[in-house]
Amino acid sequence: MKFFWKQERLQNRDTVWRGNKQGLTLQPGKKKRENRQQVSIDKTTYVGKSGATDGREQRMKKKLLSTLLAMALTAAALSGCGNAGQNAQDSEQQSGVSEVSKQGTGNRETENQEETADKPYAGTTVLMNLNTPSESVRENFDAWLEDLQARVMEETGIELKVEMVSWGDYLNKHLTSIASQEGPDIIQMGSSVPPVIAAAGGLLDLTPYMDGLGGMDVYCDVGKYYCSWDGKMIAIPWGGGGREIYFNKDIFDAAGLEYPDNDWTLEEFEQNAKALTEHMGKPALALMGSSNDTTYYFWSQLVTDGGAVLSEDMTKARFNEQEGVDAVMRIVNMYKNGYIPSSFAESTVDDILPTFINGEVAMAYGSASWWQDLVANMEGNWGTVAMPVGKAGLANGTVTMSAFGIMSYTKNPEAAAAVLKILASPEEIVKSTAILGWIPFRTDLENDPAYADNPAKDTFFYVAKESKAYIPQYQAISTVLSTSTKYLNSIFTQAVTGEVDEAYVRQQLDALATEVDNVLAEN
Repeated sequence: MKFFWKQERLQNRDTVWRGNKQGLTLQPGKKKRENRQQVSIDKTTYVGKSGATDGREQRMKKKLLSTLLAMALTAAALSGCGNAGQNAQDSEQQSGVSEVSKQGTGNRETENQEETADKPYAGTTVLMNLNTPSESVRENFDAWLEDLQARVMEETGIELKVEMVSWGDYLNKHLTSIASQEGPDIIQMGSSVPPVIAAAGGLLDLTPYMDGLGGMDVYCDVGKYYCSWDGKMIAIPWGGGGREIYFNKDIFDAAGLEYPDNDWTLEEFEQNAKALTEHMGKPALALMGSSNDTTYYFWSQLVTDGGAVLSEDMTKARFNEQEGVDAVMRIVNMYKNGYIPSSFAESTVDDILPTFINGEVAMAYGSASWWQDLVANMEGNWGTVAMPVGKAGLANGTVTMSAFGIMSYTKNPEAAAAVLKILASPEEIVKSTAILGWIPFRTDLENDPAYADNPAKDTFFYVAKESKAYIPQYQAISTVLSTSTKYLNSIFTQAVTGEVDEAYVRQQLDALATEVDNVLAEN
């Protein structure tokens, strides 16, 4: 097999799955079967099917698709990342795809008729797009892919081909595929993307396949929310994590503070920030003011206080109401009071990770995958806790979920569904998410031994199960998200370089609401 990452070939290794503290990993071991062929794939063209529609409907769909593609390009340009909630380095990968070859299982011509009869899709090819994982896990991820391709071939006869696409490029790529009706059969998406692609008519209704995909009841409610559209399941929750508060237990102990729990309030959060800052003699809380995480944090804060991002009918912005003003002012005031360093206006989640590892701050807003870096690099004791709750008392952790869907133009929907069934099986979810440092969105896997050594797992399983889904399921949410981030970053930059009061915040949120209302009106 040949892998092409950044146009560089990674050498295949004879490996075997073994467990360690980071879940399933790969160590030298038993050699793979010698009859597996090593063949790199060629570019494959798929001619999609288009349904019968009248001219008016077809024109409307083309217009919507053009609008969505333009919005996606704008969002990518403004945010620099097609899916908030992933490491910054993921969005910096080359826009060119990396191709993973098929994994053969021997000479198909020598198989007997009985074996062939058990593989109804023998000779069928399915193309799957996967989003590029971080550099630190690529070798293990590649090996998992190789085993997945072998399993698909062995159980179904399907030749599974894989293209790796950067997080910053995949949305544009998929919208272009819908327009041309050519491209992958199966795609990977971030939390806010399924409605964008579904609105363009790009995703197959998976509702009829749910029994074979574990059934509706095994998935967390928040996962089902982000994977549904127009009353249909259009994607399968796979794995991910969230954005929660990491805290340094040693500094809490030294300051004489009790550790927070998942029921703590916004008031207690700020009281801890104040006490820790006084104890440390410097800002004790790390927040980010740049990247789309800034908007996710803002939205979660206003929702837990009883506000809303958009109106229920998705026709009007509501984040500029009092709950929204209060949420922004809470961050501004924590900076004014010295609880947050001045660098926050320019920081992303990835930027503040080293400050927490080095003990420069006592609390930080971080991602689910941080735990791997902390286990490897942090000497002190640390813990995780869900985001604090506001007046509405809602659990409000930011869920960053990865999901899989089947493109509606696929020529082989049943074969694609057969691959998806294997991909979404408990064993493959466990293998892949353990490598990535994620958790699954299947509730029946919460106690799987693969996650036992993840110190943050209890918090993130709590977030996945209990959090209110507050990211609107809207076809132009990527544009709303990136535009919001632009305004919030401007507010926080002004707070650092000048003066910001409630009147200024309200003015800026009203201006943002006007832009968002125009986007809503166009869709």
